[in-house]
Amino acid sequence: MDKPFAKCITARFTIKDYMTLQHMAEDEGCSIAEVLRSLLHNYKRHTSLTQLLLRMEQRQKSDYFNTLCAVLNLSDEEIKKTKETLKLKGVKL
Repeated sequence: MDKPFAKCITARFTIKDYMTLQHMAEDEGCSIAEVLRSLLHNYKRHTSLTQLLLRMEQRQKSDYFNTLCAVLNLSDEEIKKTKETLKLKGVKL
């Protein structure tokens, strides 16, 4: 994280949270500010991974649905009706 720092943020923490941050900083041999920057970086990475996993899950649902339709030899009209029924029941494909 060697980008120049242009903005300063002031935040209030409970004593317990502050002590946790202080211990984390001591354990890592860095400042509390660096711990907070690292936590933000990890949060952003976690959010990206969560989005990737959601997209993967959506693709898998679609693949399973298409496979099932093929195995059952459903017509295009039957597939359309099935999708509509699933949508009404709250199932996202």
